[in-house]
Amino acid sequence: LACSAAVAVATYISEHNLLQNVIDRGDQLSAGLAAIASKYPSVLGDVRGWGLLKGVVVKEDAGCTAGELVGDAMKEGLLLVPAGTAGFRFF
Repeated sequence: LACSAAVAVATYISEHNLLQNVIDRGDQLSAGLAAIASKYPSVLGDVRGWGLLKGVVVKEDAGCTAGELVGDAMKEGLLLVPAGTAGFRFF
């Protein structure tokens, strides 16, 4: 049963070009995050990651920590996850 489920999932992924969609959406997300980072160059640095798992570096001299940015984002309804003291992730 487990093998049948795995084959069904693999077939669906292959037939529906799911991986290419992840690549395309990941590129779109990277471009959007890079645009935001360029709007706030004193706070945000590099956009990193692959696929749809992306992170943004918070600069050391930003005047705030990644945790503080995540907390403020959550107050505005945006779910981010801290990635150490100098970054956060988007899911």
